[in-house]
This record gives sequence, C-alpha cells and structure tokens, in this order.
Amino acid sequence: MRRSIIIAFPHKLSFILSGVGLSLGVHIGFFGVGINEIFLIFSAALSLFYMPPYGWCRINSFYRRHQILILMSLSLMIFASIGFFVGAMYTEDNRSIFQLIRFFLFLFIIFQLPLFYSVSDQGAPEDVLKLMFIGVLIASIINWLAFFGGAYSDPSLPGQNTIGQQVALFLPLLLYWSIVQNGLFKRFFVIGLVVFLVATSLFSWSKGSWVGIIISFALFPLMSGRKSVGTILLIACLVLAVAFQFSEIILKLIETEFSASEGSGSNQQRIATILSGIYIARDFPFGVGAAYEAVASRYISETGMLWIQPDPHNTLAHVASVGGFGALASYGLIYCAAIYALFRAKHLNKHFRWALAAILFNGFLLMQFSGAFFTQAFWWLILGAIFTLADRRLLQTSK
Repeated sequence: MRRSIIIAFPHKLSFILSGVGLSLGVHIGFFGVGINEIFLIFSAALSLFYMPPYGWCRINSFYRRHQILILMSLSLMIFASIGFFVGAMYTEDNRSIFQLIRFFLFLFIIFQLPLFYSVSDQGAPEDVLKLMFIGVLIASIINWLAFFGGAYSDPSLPGQNTIGQQVALFLPLLLYWSIVQNGLFKRFFVIGLVVFLVATSLFSWSKGSWVGIIISFALFPLMSGRKSVGTILLIACLVLAVAFQFSEIILKLIETEFSASEGSGSNQQRIATILSGIYIARDFPFGVGAAYEAVASRYISETGMLWIQPDPHNTLAHVASVGGFGALASYGLIYCAAIYALFRAKHLNKHFRWALAAILFNGFLLMQFSGAFFTQAFWWLILGAIFTLADRRLLQTSK
C-alpha cells in the first residue's frame, strides 16, 4: 500500500469526524483534544516518512504567500499561551493546560491542509469541505434519529446550537452544489438535502442558525445570478409545502423559543456575559485563559449577570478574555486574511467563491452567538481549506 494513502486515510477520517462534531452535545475526544485532531497529528507524523520532491515546493509556496497568516497565528499562540498561564493562577484544575495543548492543535490544523495536499494527491481542497459536510449530514441524521426515538426530553434536536451552527455554515456550499450539478437526479438530491438542512436548523432551536439560513438564501441570488432563480423557486415551494404541513408545530416551536429566551432573561444575560469578556481584557492585559468563570464572578453586579457561563458565548469576547486585546487583534487579522486570500483567488469559479464568502459571513454572524469558533477545530479546518484553495501554486503538481 502506498504511504501517501496511509497518510490520507487518517486525514479524511478527521475531516468527517470534525463534521460530526458535537452532534449530540457530547465531546468526541479526550481531555479536550478531539479524536479528529489526534488523527491529524498522527497523519502529520506519518508524512515525515514520505515527502515527494514537489511537496516541498508546495509547502514553500504556501508559506511565502501567507506570511501574514503565519505571523498572526504565532502571535495568537503567544498571547493565548500567556493568558492560559495567567489563568492557571485563578483555577486549581488542569483545564488551562489541556486547553493550551488543544489550542496549539487548532493553529497546527491550518498548516495541516497544505501539508496533506503536498504529500498525497488525493484531490482538491474542495474535497475537505465535502468530507466535512458528510460529517455534518451524519450528525443531522443522528440528531433526527434521537429526536424521533424519544431519547431526548426537549422538543428540539439533541445537538441544538452546535448542529444548528454547522448546517448554517454549510448551506451556502450546498446551494452552490445545487446549481452546478448537471444531472437532474443529482440536482434534486442536493435540493432535497437543502430542505433537510433547513429543517435541521429550525428544530435545532438555534436563533443564530435561523438568521444564518435566511442570510444564505438572501446572498444566493448574488452568488449565482440568474442560475439561482429556478432553484430558489423550487426550494421555496418545497420548504413552504413542508412548513404548511407542520405549520402548527413550527409556529409553536418558534413561539416557545422566543418566549423562553425572554422569560429567563437569556437575551440580557447574553449581553452581560459578552461585556464580562471585554471587561476581562480591559483589566487583564493578557487575558485569563480558561479561568473565565472564576474571574467573571467579580463582574456580576457591574454587568447585571444572572449566572456564570463557561465562556462569554461570543467568539470575539471569548478570544479577548483568553488572551487579551492582542489575541483579539491576531484572531481578527487571521479572519481578514482569509477574506483577502479568497477574493484574490481569481482562478476559482466565481460562484464557488461567493459560496465560500457566504460561509465566512455566516461564520462571523454565528460568532456573535457562540464562542465555539475559537475552541472548535471545525472552523479552523474551514479556514485552512479556504487558504489552501486560494493558493493556485499549491495545487499544481510539478512531478
């Protein structure tokens, strides 16, 4: 068996596992390090035994073209490391150590994709997104099986926000696939998957996911022009038909979610939690790592917090609380570098670029509702795929 295939297998499996993610609200990993990340590290170690001559050219091309990305990644790692060590003084558990190790893996993952495509000719980086979508689809199916099987007491999918965020992120890509399929059966199959993801988003009870889905449909005509009109009409008819069939359940679900959020003070608490993360960055120049709960308790009266959550539930505030404003600036520049790299990638199909831009936009929107875009490898893999896709020379094989 070729060594490149041995390297490719754990990588591909890790992408699928990243898509599955926290589908049932249970972390797939050990001590905060996901199984998908373990497979990535394993395949990176294997790659040391096999590197074709053209591989080093690809790696060199990536590093030369993305020097700002590398600098900002190192900067983010340094600021976060200081924050984790500061936080270790406020907590007695070992979370700071494990989160620091896990966070190192996140930045490592960005550079895993160009390494992967340098040592194994296993297709284009777009295949990574397809594999991750397979994982999201598996997660959705698991959620629905648990939902109909009565394994969960709430009238919502077990994964809730986590599965809602994932389907919202991948909807633009699925919409893109719906217009590029040539065969009628394939096109209808993809459209059926779109409707399935919309239903998954609705029953996830994730308001951020709902907004992301709506924005994806709003951006779709801009992404595809006249090609999208027929698809939009067909999807709209299917969604309306399903909505009409289950209108009573859907209206009750939406009403329950909004009334529950208002009655429990969830919206006010979310704002107070975000502010507490910003206050931490103001009072602790290098952040407090994983000690957010211990430090945020001081801000209860100042921000009007009702309870303490594990993190600020906002990615930007979360980054600020972990590593201070230096980490926040580094994280923001990495995100901006992804946008810049994407719009410089003129060799990509313009419709595909719009789909990736919509994913980046959805990601930024969902960041405001969750801190997971800093602590989950799922988002870092998407960024890695975008950076790798943007590098034309990396995709060229000069054997």
